[in-house]
Amino acid sequence: MAKPTKKKTPGKSAPAKKAVAKAVAPRPAAASSDDVAPLFAGLPELTDDDRNAFHSEHDETACIAMGGQTRSGAVRDLALTWISETKKAALANLIDLDASRVRWMVELLALLDAQRAAAAGANTAQTTLRTTRDVAAGQVKRLRTRLSSKLTLIARNTSFAAGVQDQRSDGGTDSARRASLGALADIADKLLASRDTNIVARCRARKLTAADVEAARAAITALSGARGDVALGTPSAVGKDPPAVNAVEGRLLFELIDARDAIDTAIEDGAAVSPLVPSSATAHVLARAHKKKPAAPGPSQVAARPG
Repeated sequence: MAKPTKKKTPGKSAPAKKAVAKAVAPRPAAASSDDVAPLFAGLPELTDDDRNAFHSEHDETACIAMGGQTRSGAVRDLALTWISETKKAALANLIDLDASRVRWMVELLALLDAQRAAAAGANTAQTTLRTTRDVAAGQVKRLRTRLSSKLTLIARNTSFAAGVQDQRSDGGTDSARRASLGALADIADKLLASRDTNIVARCRARKLTAADVEAARAAITALSGARGDVALGTPSAVGKDPPAVNAVEGRLLFELIDARDAIDTAIEDGAAVSPLVPSSATAHVLARAHKKKPAAPGPSQVAARPG
C-alpha cells in the first residue's frame, strides 16, 4: 500500500541562504591637494572590480590596527615620496609592480586626505587627563633622548662610547628611565671634566654643558617624587586619528610596504632604482612590518625588464 503523500503547508518555503556580504572598496576621492593630483598623471584608470580586488587583500580590522600605530600626517608625507618613486620605477618597467597598483596607492592617498579633512571638520580630538607623573616621565624621556644623541656623537671612537651605547634603550619603565638618564648624566660629567682637546672640542661643538647635567638630575628627582593620581588642572587635548582615518592610513601603509618589497627585489637584481627609506616618524611601524633585505652585490644599472 502506497504511503499517503504529506501535504505541503501553503505559504511556507525553504529558508533562503543568507548571502555573504562582499567587501566593496570605497569610491575614489577627488585629489584635493596640489601635491597629490599630479601623481595620477600617466597611470591607468581602475575599474570597480580592480578596486574591490585590491581592497579585499587586507582586512579592515587589520588596517585600523596598522594605522593606529602612527599618525596619518606622517604616513601622508611618506606616501607622497614613496609613491612618486614607485610610479617612476613601475612606468619604466623596472619593478614587479603594475602601474594599476600604483594608481590604487594614489587613490588611497587622496582618500586619506578626504578622511582627514572630514575628521578635522567633525572636531574628533580626544582628551587625555595628564598627571604629575605623566609630565615628569615625559621630561625624563625627552632629556634622555636629547642627552643620548649628544653623547653618542661626542663619545664616538673614545673610551666613553661603550658606556653611552649601553644606554640605547630606556627600559620602558620609570625606574629604568631614571637609571638610564642618571648613567648618561654621569658620562656627561666625565666628558665635561676631560682635558682631552678632542673631547673638549666635541663638547663645545655639540653644546654639551653643565646645564644639561643639572637638568637631567632635576628631572630624575622630579619623577621620583611624582604621583600618578594627581591631575594637572584642565585636560590637555591630544588629537588622535579616528578609526575611519586609521583604516585608510593602515591600508596605505600595507601598500607602501608592498612597494618597498618590489623596490628591494629590483635593487637586488641590479636595477637602477632608489631604495625607499622610511621617515623617523614611520620607521617603527615599517620596521615591525617588514625587515629590509640587504642589497646583493651587482651592477648598478640594468636594462628595463621585458614587458
